Amino acid sequence: MNAFYNYGTFLKLSKLVVLEDSSKFSHLLKKIDYVRIIEAKLFNKEAKMQIFAGIVFFLAGIGLGIFLWSVVGFGITILISIAFVLQGIILFLKGIGNYRQY
Repeated sequence: MNAFYNYGTFLKLSKLVVLEDSSKFSHLLKKIDYVRIIEAKLFNKEAKMQIFAGIVFFLAGIGLGIFLWSVVGFGITILISIAFVLQGIILFLKGIGNYRQY
């Protein structure tokens, strides 16, 4: 779907080249570059939040595991702390995967 949209955008831009002078086309390309940079910055903010949340979940899982181990014992404690630690690792890796260079 995205490939068809990009191809359609390319066709519209190529028609602009034929119909209009190249200065307007280059101005349009600059605007597209600015939009991509802003989009990358927004994705990077989201990715940084995911990385931070992953670290927090990871540390909370370890802390909660130690606390519950001292209070409750072995039982469900290990499952709860493993769930928090795994969620933290997953969020951390998703954040790293979503981080974009621009």
